[in-house]
Amino acid sequence: MRTPPPLKKRRFRTAPTAAYLEAMEIRPYIIRLVLHDLPRENWSVAGVTLADSGQNETV
Repeated sequence: MRTPPPLKKRRFRTAPTAAYLEAMEIRPYIIRLVLHDLPRENWSVAGVTLADSGQNETV
């Protein structure tokens, strides 16, 4: 499994948080965002895992 570098994860967390704050006009401490890295063999599309399908996308 390829895990995104910490900087990419940080950018991923901050962008949706900022958008949600602007749209909902709430305090930042109310927002919760969970990143859960899944192994390619635990993610499937149409019954075929990403590991078996040969797809290069990161889950």
